[in-house]
Amino acid sequence: MKDDFKKYLKEKPFLYKIALKFQFLIKLISKKIGFEFIKLIKQPYFGSYFCARQIWPDRYPIMRKLIDQELKMGGFSYKVLEIGSWAGQSAILWALVCKEKKKGMVFLIDTWRAAENSPEVMKRAVEKNRIFKLFLHNIEKSGVKDYIVPIKGSSDTVAEILKPEIFDFVYIDGDHAYTQFKRDLLNYIKVVKVNGILCGDDLELHPNEIDILNAKEHCEDDFILDPKSKKYFHPGIVLAINEVFGDVSMKNGFWAMRKTKDGWEAVNL
Repeated sequence: MKDDFKKYLKEKPFLYKIALKFQFLIKLISKKIGFEFIKLIKQPYFGSYFCARQIWPDRYPIMRKLIDQELKMGGFSYKVLEIGSWAGQSAILWALVCKEKKKGMVFLIDTWRAAENSPEVMKRAVEKNRIFKLFLHNIEKSGVKDYIVPIKGSSDTVAEILKPEIFDFVYIDGDHAYTQFKRDLLNYIKVVKVNGILCGDDLELHPNEIDILNAKEHCEDDFILDPKSKKYFHPGIVLAINEVFGDVSMKNGFWAMRKTKDGWEAVNL
């Protein structure tokens, strides 16, 4: 019956357009209700509204395992730096482990503004400072406010004033466009201590798996379909990492490398 009704609507273009609009409106309202309800009961929110969920479920345990093992080996002055925090999901992950181990501090750099190639839902989230307010709500309700130091500014500007080799763990998840992401890579490589970790998100495919020419043509786009693998990926991330490091440790889209006295080495993820 449901399929018959869809078929009927498709045969009536005007009615079909109205039905699609109502479907979108219902989904938007349901997300909004869920968002407001979570805030009402004083819980952190990492749902789809405002694109607050920024970590894929299969990447979370990998990230958790890495920061956990690094903090075990690190000292009490262990410093984490995150570039790109949005609603604070990854920042809270690092901070929760710091809180458990009773050591370490998480520093965040973000403008809390959407990049030019961001989805429209993220651009709407920055209106009236909504996403920054949600970020503050999330870190407070997660109980990690004392372990987080937010720095509101561009990654380019902050990089100019940071001293070299002062952070033990650096996570880059800001602008996905090739030009800005590569600039972040080159800028923040410098602030990682020897034996420290540089890592990030959104490396879904290796260079040998994609149509390189197509990736270069769309390198400033956020998320595209690769014609070779038939999978969606972030072209700017793949190209920039390949140019700076070549092969990197990667699992389920999360990548990491360890700084040594002589360069960089793979990490067991």
